[in-house]
Amino acid sequence: MEGIVIDRLHTRVLLRRTGGFGGIELHSQLDTDDLPEAEARWLDAAVTALPADAPPATDGAGVPDAMSYELTVQRGGKVRAFQYTDVTMPAAVRPLVQRLIAAAGPRGS
Repeated sequence: MEGIVIDRLHTRVLLRRTGGFGGIELHSQLDTDDLPEAEARWLDAAVTALPADAPPATDGAGVPDAMSYELTVQRGGKVRAFQYTDVTMPAAVRPLVQRLIAAAGPRGS
């Protein structure tokens, strides 16, 4: 069987991380159009695994130096937004956030 072409939706994920001890803000993004095919498939699967409903917004109150994460997912002409803190982020979301932080480069750590 020859190679199968999968028609996937264009996906862009943006991350804004704020808070923490130093209060340094980080911005990062991943775009399926800019990634090698294997990474684009991984990003597509990671976005598919996100919760169906965005959780209620939280401000991290009561957690000293907690990081806050704003994820914006643009996919197939639709936009979804998610807000988490270190405490409220589901385990299924962490690999995507970690990949976005890595994409920001050395200053993102």
